[in-house]
Amino acid sequence: MCRITWRWASQLAGVDKANPQLLLLDEPFGALDAFTREQMQTLLLKLWHETGKQVLLITHDIEEAIFMATELVLLSPGPGRVVERLRLDFSRRFVAGESCRSIKSDPRFIEQREYILSRVFDQREASHERGTERQTASVDAEVALAALPPAHPQRGDPGGIAGRLVGGRGAAAD
Repeated sequence: MCRITWRWASQLAGVDKANPQLLLLDEPFGALDAFTREQMQTLLLKLWHETGKQVLLITHDIEEAIFMATELVLLSPGPGRVVERLRLDFSRRFVAGESCRSIKSDPRFIEQREYILSRVFDQREASHERGTERQTASVDAEVALAALPPAHPQRGDPGGIAGRLVGGRGAAAD
């Protein structure tokens, strides 16, 4: 394990001691190279599966969001509004034993990526036409919220934090 991977893993190891109900991560892998980023993604998915914690991951990386989310919430450029919510199963396939490479090369994964990219580009174009596009150095201003509900749901849990944060309803609501 490289030094960065080890340091991040060591920091997350404290999750069990603090015992939070929710891990809120805002672009935690943004500054990493592709190899280390993928290591961290898989490490976080394993941690999610082993601890059963809820995770809310904020990212601009569409592939990362698709790979890691059980529910992906696509937001418009500022002001952020929910454009679409998608249920995904790629993270569950990974923790069930399927390889990361197999998942990311699956035609369904690629189709999902292309669909979301088209939605992002449509939103940017509509925002530009309305004159509401944010001035930003980011390649895309849209934010994908990748939500991982508890890996081992408690009774009474409506299906994950994203539904409660976004619309005040359970994750199954559209």
